[in-house]
Amino acid sequence: MKIRKKFLPFSKPSIGKDEIKKVTTCLKSGWITTGALCKEFEDNFCKLTGSQQAISLNSATAGMHITLSALNIGPGDEIITPSMTFASTINMIALRGATPVFVDIDYGTLNINPDLIETRITKKTKAIIPIHFAGAPADMDKINNLARQYNLTVIEDAAHAVGTYYKGIHAGGFGRIAIFSFHPIKNITTGEGGMITLNDAELEKHLRLLRFHGIERDAWKRYGKGGNPSYDIAEPGYKYNMPDILAALGLAQPPFALRIWLIASLRVAIPLRASLKGVPGYWLAAFVKDALELVLAR
Repeated sequence: MKIRKKFLPFSKPSIGKDEIKKVTTCLKSGWITTGALCKEFEDNFCKLTGSQQAISLNSATAGMHITLSALNIGPGDEIITPSMTFASTINMIALRGATPVFVDIDYGTLNINPDLIETRITKKTKAIIPIHFAGAPADMDKINNLARQYNLTVIEDAAHAVGTYYKGIHAGGFGRIAIFSFHPIKNITTGEGGMITLNDAELEKHLRLLRFHGIERDAWKRYGKGGNPSYDIAEPGYKYNMPDILAALGLAQPPFALRIWLIASLRVAIPLRASLKGVPGYWLAAFVKDALELVLAR
């Protein structure tokens, strides 16, 4: 067996001249913490998803943490989520003292099976967290209909879902809460980082407090142009804000990096599909290729 001499990364981020220039400009500006570039990045996500508000963070995990906190999810509560998932989502549910309730996936999509969700709903159920697995959209019609029927909150785990559409609607554009990730293996990256999108001004205010120490006015509002350095702490909060230096990298990524990433993935998916034809599980290679081509067609 031959052993590679060179490390084979799971996913290599697309970093080019535009990204380097944008980050360098941020460094030279003298303002590298949360500021105008984070605001611009948030505005871009509102345009992308069709959501009314967006909140940038230092990770998607942080976004899940403060979202569950702001919704008062805690001991005795149950959260429905797919059984095939990543530790981050389950960790945040458990750390809030709530109970994750697993629902099996649909073998054809690898997403939560919406036909099984209702069987797991109890009086303790507070939310459903569907995952757009590998960027393939979950069945949001059925999930949102169940949520309305049982008065449940939907929180989209959209970690891999930049560029994901369901019936013409981008992930995060369903009038619910969605959480995106910008880890280096994601479609676009800020090095590390995350974004919450939502349509609730009061919840947004609470999330922004929890994101930054419970302080009502972040550094940009205190020390930026026309700012006032005084501030009040409304409640205990965390240190989850995204710095401008990371937002700078993110602003230089779409749509160029997303398209390059998808094209590179297709180059792998096409021969993979051909080589696996007739092998059990072949549907997955076919599904990945078809999904990538659908997104590139937009």
